[in-house]
Amino acid sequence: MMKKIDGVKHELNPMSLVALVLSFVSLALVTSLFFIPRDDRVYSLFITIDTLICLVFWLQLTSDLLRSQNKKAFLKTHWPDYLASIPIIEPLRFIVWCRYSG
Repeated sequence: MMKKIDGVKHELNPMSLVALVLSFVSLALVTSLFFIPRDDRVYSLFITIDTLICLVFWLQLTSDLLRSQNKKAFLKTHWPDYLASIPIIEPLRFIVWCRYSG
């Protein structure tokens, strides 16, 4: 299903839905890390899951970059997404998430 909003094509596909769900899961994990002691096993589990989610996003971004007609323009637009795919940078992920959800 493709829809035009303000002259921009918006496509709803399975990967977009997976990315949306993974974004919310990652956001919930990162938020919950503030309330879990670092020496708790759950903290380590959440960090591992979050790292795997970041890897999925990084692979998707890299795939999109490789398929892009204009790689320079793609990188100009999506550089914050690459930074947000680094697991340790939680505050940046909140900013990127707000950018896309707003």
